Amino acid sequence: MTNQYVTEDFPIENAQIFVAAEWLKSHRAEASGAVIPFLKAKFGLTTLDAIEAAKLAHSLEYRGI
Repeated sequence: MTNQYVTEDFPIENAQIFVAAEWLKSHRAEASGAVIPFLKAKFGLTTLDAIEAAKLAHSLEYRGI
């Protein structure tokens, strides 16, 4: 499985989701407005991928994954 990042809760096949999640975790204040449309525009994600990135960013920040 190439380009697959795996955490306890999130198997991620799209590396861009992980990149977006890491960015969101570190730069949340820079994401103006609604997060999902922001991630879609900034990283070229689908709606579902943007949702996964937001969920992963939350887990990375608050659960220390």
